Amino acid sequence: MQLVARKQSSRAAKRNRGRPEPGSMEDLIERVGFQHANPAFVDVTQATATAQTLVETRIDCLANEKDYYLYYFLIRYPARTLVFVNSIDSIRRMLPMLRLLRVNVFGLHAQMEQRQRLKNIDRFRETENAVLVASDVAARGLDIPKVEYVIHYQMPRSGDLYVHRSGRTARAQNEGLAIMLVSPEERKLYYKMCAKLDKDIAPFPVDLDLVGRIKPRVDLARDVELREHRLNKATHERNWFRKNAEELDIELDSDFMPSSDDERSAETEHNNRHERQQIKGLKSQLNQMLKTKIFSRGTSGRYLSGSVISDLAERLLDQSSNANIPTLSKESAIETAKAKAGKRATVH
Repeated sequence: MQLVARKQSSRAAKRNRGRPEPGSMEDLIERVGFQHANPAFVDVTQATATAQTLVETRIDCLANEKDYYLYYFLIRYPARTLVFVNSIDSIRRMLPMLRLLRVNVFGLHAQMEQRQRLKNIDRFRETENAVLVASDVAARGLDIPKVEYVIHYQMPRSGDLYVHRSGRTARAQNEGLAIMLVSPEERKLYYKMCAKLDKDIAPFPVDLDLVGRIKPRVDLARDVELREHRLNKATHERNWFRKNAEELDIELDSDFMPSSDDERSAETEHNNRHERQQIKGLKSQLNQMLKTKIFSRGTSGRYLSGSVISDLAERLLDQSSNANIPTLSKESAIETAKAKAGKRATVH
């Protein structure tokens, strides 16, 4: 069997000897039967798949830390931002969480009614520093002017998808930035994409001290979102079972419902009331946190000297200061990424 296989392999090698490499221009000419002796080849493809005005960067983090870095980026560099995710469930989780954190955020996914989609796109266009969390299917062909940043919250599943997502910014010769949040589980996909695009993507500089300061806010918002989701889901499921049982004129098993309506109502209402009180308390705690300005490293909001208070008052009135972090000035993430790239080039 091995001898036969070797003979067949040898014959195939002889047949292929002298033939052009598969996928080459010579191979294509031979396949289509082009008769011209000296054909001219005009390459109209771009040297790079993404726009020349696009700045590409990444943040390496754990999967459960992505919410921290997303919120950090949105308040540190407020601008019209498009966030891409890989599932509708991610959108449904992120929207209420970001709204609890007072982010002007809208959603866009394939299961949304067309009227609501168009309404959200219009709001995104018209609202300053708005955020649109979108799925790939819903955003295909989307043309929104003046999108400054694209955030890949989850790694795109292919290089082509990365190019399409990133192409929502840096349009009409304007500069734009695409940033990926890459978890350890996504590293293999990231390296595969870099190989296909024939490029490496530089890390984005992050103020880890600020990330640490915003974590309690994000944790509270996630807790509230999770509790509200569970409460709404349980209520929806009970109502669904009861409605369908009534329509089919059947009695539900005790595994689904308690033995009597009174028992069910009393027990459920007690649990729901307790959970709503818990949620209300957590929301109040979160709102108190959000009323407090975030201070950068070296400044404490608890102990302020007279000179710091005077300087802070001026900064709060200064339009060039960051509204969320008054001790810092407004800054473009594009310039931050460029400055980091410049420093790396100088070092090397």
